[in-house]
Amino acid sequence: MAVAPALARLEFVDLWLGHNYAEYTDLPGAYAQIHTLAGDLEDEAQRVREQCSAIYADTGDSGFAIDLSEDVLCRVTVIHDLRTMPVYVLRKVTSEIRELHKVGLPKLMLEHVLEPDTRGLILIVGEQGTGKTTTAASILAARLQKHGGRALAVEDPPEIKLDGVHGSGRCVQVPVSRRHGSYVDQIRNGMRTGTSLLMIGEIRAADTAREAVQASVNGMTVVTTIHGNDPIDGLRRLITWAQSSSEGMANASELLAAGLAAVIHQRIERLQLAAGVRPRALFRCLALSAKDGNESAIRTKIKEGNFVSLAQDIDQQLKRQQWQ
Repeated sequence: MAVAPALARLEFVDLWLGHNYAEYTDLPGAYAQIHTLAGDLEDEAQRVREQCSAIYADTGDSGFAIDLSEDVLCRVTVIHDLRTMPVYVLRKVTSEIRELHKVGLPKLMLEHVLEPDTRGLILIVGEQGTGKTTTAASILAARLQKHGGRALAVEDPPEIKLDGVHGSGRCVQVPVSRRHGSYVDQIRNGMRTGTSLLMIGEIRAADTAREAVQASVNGMTVVTTIHGNDPIDGLRRLITWAQSSSEGMANASELLAAGLAAVIHQRIERLQLAAGVRPRALFRCLALSAKDGNESAIRTKIKEGNFVSLAQDIDQQLKRQQWQ
């Protein structure tokens, strides 16, 4: 059932639903103009406000997802104003599942992530807004379509609709929440089910990093994202996260060296064309494959933290891809 079809069609970046107001911005940025909803939109906003209130009262989570319509999913963040009244801030989820060949991955990496024998961690690195989640979801869906099986997608909150059938495979999408369990809880539960494919929405805490590294050496294919400026920065951040805190993984570099399958760094280049600005995804990748005679040497470099030399391997694979 479409709770708010007109709101779903409204072009907004952020929609703020306070106890006595409903406002939105239609452009990104801190100083974007604020618009007030009116008419039927205000009525729909009230229904959404009530739905958010019910979810928040039931779960106590300050972040969750709701459907405005069958095709439009929103992430909701709950804050409280000076009178401790809840304010619900909605942002449309713009990530999407794309046919993997349309994502733009280099041919060698595209083949590698779809190989049935590819096991371990596929780490997607990039800044915010570069499409990391789209790439991760598209890899998961493509592997299910090609090889079947079952996958578990653990996100906080879900940013893309993955739950359901993909070809002959199925994905079960699990939200992270106080009620349903933390990242660690959900990942460990998933590993007990025997699923062969796991997607972790984003690594941004030590416990999630440890679980991702641990899962990568347990025979699973793990797809996840992390913030980073380049492939090496992403690996360094992952190791630092996994080693941090009192429960730190002292052997994180050794385990990652054994369990890493690929690093994919992506950024967006905006081309100025006669028809307007066109975004294009650019990639720098590192594939660890038995077909590559340097695989053992690359894993040794990760284990020893020899990232300067590792950057040369990334450049060599890039040149090989350009040559082909």
